[in-house]
Amino acid sequence: MRIVFRKKCWSYGCGQCRPLIDPHTDSLSTYSDADRAAAMERFRILQPHLEIGVPLTAVADASGHSVRTLRRWAAQYREAGLAG
Repeated sequence: MRIVFRKKCWSYGCGQCRPLIDPHTDSLSTYSDADRAAAMERFRILQPHLEIGVPLTAVADASGHSVRTLRRWAAQYREAGLAG
């Protein structure tokens, strides 16, 4: 598993960087079934953009969601993972 830091840091021992994956705050296990399903559906829609770089405009055309919504979802995913 690769850990990505929320804040760029050039001194690795600074203690100010928090890993993007934090089992205490980013876990979907505390979400209701409906919220967990919604998070997974957002990821499924964004997956081509996130993994292979399909433009959001193409994802928007295929999914029926607006580009603005997809940008917001992608930003939330980058910030907080599936829990975003």
